[in-house]
This record gives sequence, C-alpha cells and structure tokens, in this order.
Amino acid sequence: MLSAMFSVVESDKGNYLALFKSYRGLFPFRLATTSFIYPDHILPNAVCLAPYLDEMELILFESKNLPNSEEISDLSALQNKQELSYNVHLPLDISLGHPSDNIREEGVAAVRKAVALTKRLAPSTYTLHYNYDETPICLRRAKNNENNPPSPPFSKGGGMLDSPLEKGGSQSPPLGKDVAPSIPPLEKRDTGGFPGEKNLSLWRRRIAESTGDILKTGINPELISVETLDYPLIWVEGIINDLGLSICLDLGHLLLNGEDPLYYLDKYLEKTAIIHLHGVCQGRDHLGLDVLDEAALLGWLRLLKGYTGTVSIEVFSFQHLQTSLEVLAKLWKKA
Repeated sequence: MLSAMFSVVESDKGNYLALFKSYRGLFPFRLATTSFIYPDHILPNAVCLAPYLDEMELILFESKNLPNSEEISDLSALQNKQELSYNVHLPLDISLGHPSDNIREEGVAAVRKAVALTKRLAPSTYTLHYNYDETPICLRRAKNNENNPPSPPFSKGGGMLDSPLEKGGSQSPPLGKDVAPSIPPLEKRDTGGFPGEKNLSLWRRRIAESTGDILKTGINPELISVETLDYPLIWVEGIINDLGLSICLDLGHLLLNGEDPLYYLDKYLEKTAIIHLHGVCQGRDHLGLDVLDEAALLGWLRLLKGYTGTVSIEVFSFQHLQTSLEVLAKLWKKA
C-alpha cells in the first residue's frame, strides 16, 4: 500500500511515485532538482515534478545524447503551462582546457550546441565544468592545516569525509565562516607528473580562450556558472571575474575536498547563480540531505535567507529527493 504522502504518476515506462506536497514558492530562492529523479527521459521527469518545484536542472551530461527539437518544444509547452523555469547542466564529456586543440574545439562546439538548443527555454543559468585533466582527484583533495583543532563532522555519525578515490585522511574543516579553506600550496602538490605554476598557467589560458569562443555566440556571460569541482575555486576565479561569469557553488564537492561551505557561501554568494545541494557521507556524494549534520546544514541555510538564485537538490533518485525535501522544509523553519 502506498503511503498517503504520495500519489502515482503514469508514464510510458510505468507508474512513478509523485510528491504529495508542493514546495513551490516556499523559499526566497527557486528550488530545483535534476531531470533524473525517475529512470526515464527528461520530459517525463519534468512532467512529474513540475507541480512540486520551482525549477528543473536539465541534465545534459552527454554531448552526443542531447534532447531533440521536439523534446525541447514539449519542455517549452510545459514551462508555459506550469510556470516552470529551467537551468541547464552542460555536458561533462568535454575538456575546455585540454592541451589538444581538437579536443578543446569539440568541447566548445558541444557547449554552443547545447546553449543554442535550449535557448528558447530561457534557462536561469548554464552550469559549466572546467576539468583540470592533468591531476588525479585523489591528489587534489584539500587537507586541513595541522594547526586547526578537530571539529565536528559534516555527516551524521560518519567521522571522516573521504575522497571517493582515497581512504583515510583528515577531519572536516571547522564550521566557522571566518576560517579559510586550508589548501596545500601548488608547489607542494604531487600532480601526477604535471606539477607547477607553468602548467596551471597554460591550463588557465586554454580555459579562458575556450570560454571566449563560447561567448562569441552572444550569450550573456553571467548566464554561465562555473562549478566548484575538485580543485580550489581560486584557480579559476580570475577567469570568472575577467569574463564576467557566475559561480555554481556545489556544496557537496566542497565537502569532498575538505573545504568549508560556510566560507564559500559567505565569500561568493553574491556572484553565485546556482547552488548544488546534496548529502555527502563516507566519500559518496549526491545523497539525500538526511546524511548531513543538521547543525552544519542549518548554518548554510541561514546564509540563504535573502538568496534569490537557484538551489538545486542535486540527487538522482526519488528516495533521495523525498528525504532531502523533508529535511530542507524542517530546517528552514529553524533557520
């Protein structure tokens, strides 16, 4: 028997549980989630979730598998009917800073194609990854300064938050927003054979040139939000500022890197177009918010009281979305 909290939505691929309660208009920000909550295409996800959320994060992770024009038309019709907004997560299988000219050009072309395809949907932002290809993720994980005292973990009962590719490590950083993230100097990093400021400088130059080529389409630079990944945001902060781009603060990625989301929210919120919010525990991210320490999450939410951008619960299952919405609604009343 289904819980009274849910109804059922029919789809060509079967029946899906639907949220019983709407969360639209409950927050100063636009509340969103991904277009992969149900194991189906983008449109069925949008149809099922539109009555309950303000916005949908369109997941276009694969550059060779973008929606066709008919699907975009259907999404546009749904948008008009439900007053739903969209944001677009641009493809992940590209590299705008790669040493190969051909690979960079393919990446630029993929982004331009995705932007052109979704333009009629008037996305609130286009989220873009600047992958630093040369350095393995396990070697870029930020570590605490040994002078920092131990602090509470960000996840419930979990102790450490480990990188997916690395076990062990140091505790999560202090929760205070005045504590800057402790990141090893570049010259002290083992970068898998690609160390040093020269290599980073070349990568930045390639990133800037690729982004400039994307901007030649005439897109407003502020519509492109550069996501926090597995290296310090300061590495690309100059590019973001010089080109007038926005920021996507992925709080889960920050946790995986051992960095303090409060610090980043306090410093970068004004320039942040979208926040990716998801749970992290034992080296796994994109979990429900119920795995996070409530005190830490409450501190983040207090900084969002006047935020009018997008907060996307970036999970990929109905269960994780359901629990996340319940936690968010409960803690928002306390924030």
